[in-house]
Amino acid sequence: MNLEKLIKEYQEQALQIDLKKDVQRTVSNAFFGWKNLLDNAEFENEVKQVLDVAESAVTSIKNLLIKSIQNESYKMTTIGRTPDFIIYLRMYLEYKELYLNAYKKQNTKEAYKKIENPGDASKTYDKLWFKSGLFFADGTMDQYWNKALNGIKEPYSAPDVADAVNLRTADKYILAVFNDYKTDKNLFNSMIKINTIIDYCKDKGITISDVFTMKHQQKLNDYK
Repeated sequence: MNLEKLIKEYQEQALQIDLKKDVQRTVSNAFFGWKNLLDNAEFENEVKQVLDVAESAVTSIKNLLIKSIQNESYKMTTIGRTPDFIIYLRMYLEYKELYLNAYKKQNTKEAYKKIENPGDASKTYDKLWFKSGLFFADGTMDQYWNKALNGIKEPYSAPDVADAVNLRTADKYILAVFNDYKTDKNLFNSMIKINTIIDYCKDKGITISDVFTMKHQQKLNDYK
């Protein structure tokens, strides 16, 4: 059976499950703990922690769903017992929603307080994500994008590009942006970072690259 087809078929049934009653207590308590942390998060690292946990949970639970399909455990085999597939599906849906909510909150500029003092601009401008991000914003990096704009064009590598802009220690940040990694090294995963760079460019009269603007808009569209 196709996973996506089964998810659609059993989604309504899964959403009827009482998490606190029908799901193992330690599992449901863990979920509600992460949900509560996100709901009350004030700092960037708290939101990032929930985002990482939710992303990992979605991947793990999806693997359990695939295994349960192979075992045909989506079928009701025991009277009064909720099939494993339905329980896994409920947790999958919950963690997927938690991930999306964490992602949206992470990329909302005023959603939480930053750990660093936002007024301390000099420290921000010294950070590798800012220095490398500025090269993406001003168009310096445009020449290194492949035709599909989803990676570095051959024969270049991230260290090659980092050396070319005299920023060798930022190669991992550069690679994360080019490959759209779901990590904090990819500046496009944080609206705070994007807006900081955009504000800097406006203040300094720097023309922002069309590619940078397009990538920014793509991220905005992802969580509309």
